[in-house]
Amino acid sequence: MRINLRWIIRKRCAALLTLVLILCVALTSQAVEKYTTAPDIFRINLRVEERVNGIPKSELPVGETKYRTYVRKEYLVTANPIINERVARIVDAFDAMMSPVMTEEDKPSSKYTSRLDIEVAYTISGNTVSVLVLARETYQRVQLRTLFQTAVYDLETGDELRLGDMLTEDSVAWEIIASGARTQLGKMFPNEPRNPDSIDSLTARSVLENTGFTLSGGELTLHFAACDIYPGKANILHVRFPYSLFSGMFTDAGKRATDNSRWKMVALTFDDGPNYTEKRAGGSRWALPLIRAAGWRVTYFIWGKNISASPDILMAQADNNHSMQNHSQWHPFGNEVTSSGSVIRQTTGVDELMLDVIGVPTTLFRAPFGSYASWLKYGVDKPVIQWSIDPKDPSAMSTTIVKRIADSLHDGAIVLLHDTRQATTESLPIIMELLRQEGYMAVTVDELASIYGVILEAGVVYEQIEPTILR
Repeated sequence: MRINLRWIIRKRCAALLTLVLILCVALTSQAVEKYTTAPDIFRINLRVEERVNGIPKSELPVGETKYRTYVRKEYLVTANPIINERVARIVDAFDAMMSPVMTEEDKPSSKYTSRLDIEVAYTISGNTVSVLVLARETYQRVQLRTLFQTAVYDLETGDELRLGDMLTEDSVAWEIIASGARTQLGKMFPNEPRNPDSIDSLTARSVLENTGFTLSGGELTLHFAACDIYPGKANILHVRFPYSLFSGMFTDAGKRATDNSRWKMVALTFDDGPNYTEKRAGGSRWALPLIRAAGWRVTYFIWGKNISASPDILMAQADNNHSMQNHSQWHPFGNEVTSSGSVIRQTTGVDELMLDVIGVPTTLFRAPFGSYASWLKYGVDKPVIQWSIDPKDPSAMSTTIVKRIADSLHDGAIVLLHDTRQATTESLPIIMELLRQEGYMAVTVDELASIYGVILEAGVVYEQIEPTILR
């Protein structure tokens, strides 16, 4: 048999060239210069104004502790005055619309029983800042109604981006969004009646092009008023899409707005909530505004038994577009999990309460006390999320918490925290500055996985999430 050496050489050269190209792409991806500190344009914060009984809280008479109404407003503070002014107009418009018709407490109380919270949940992505402005009216800790408005702004010019500016007109991106939105919305509140044809009308392309959306580290999120679909519901519904779904479909503006390759990524997670306390700086209700001020999206691992006592806080956390996940119903020790039935009861108990309050079940699980062996043994049906950084915040002072995080911080880290602890809450502004100084973006666990190309699998334990190219 005659051997064609020239053909073999060509084949081997082609294979070698392919390998070289793959390695070049890999090296290029790894060689993206990461931020050593966040550029000044991303140093954003919130300014707060409070009003009690119609007057600024700072002007209350000394010793006054009885309230009928309480209004708290947040204003975005960026380096661009155009953006600041536009967001302030949204905040003030909600105030003018809602505060005159607040439900007033008949008997003055030392607690804020009738309150209006106008919150600015912001995130950065690429060259943009996204804002989700929520006006939430509550009475005696029951959420009565929520209005919201979103906007995505170019941080340099102040120009607003529409969804049509992000995606090419003739791509299948619009079908992906319409189909995904119909599927996700259709699974929410499965036991509640819904307005007929509401989902189809809300996901028509002409409507989607003007639907409010936000961008974060790795996701494009559409936001819907639950009451438009499910009568009587007062919360916000989020429909999320990882950027990777739209590969090759972004416009140039969309590419710039979704390029977060220079950031190092970290997932901050909070266990054991939600809880409510009047004690300042202690508990979930005090931590949430600080998380907003930092511009983070975080992952809450919810203790089921706390949902019934604090559904308002759970709803506020979910409305702020955080990831709401499963930490078991009763927080048992690992040796108390002795059968598949106990695993099912512990996880589905949380999911049933979640569906009732915020309309969506959980997709991730964290074992109480981090003791996951028995949960795996008896078939937990969700990815199990551990952590790579444990500052031991239940027993540490705030300065110690920050130091322990700083000493161990790395790209792809999952950080264990408890928003039920006062010292943790006190540490959050310092952690915010630490992440900014080191060039980190805080994202949810599921978002971190999508950014780094990791598919989270049920029954698999994850302590951190690194870029797959480095594996």
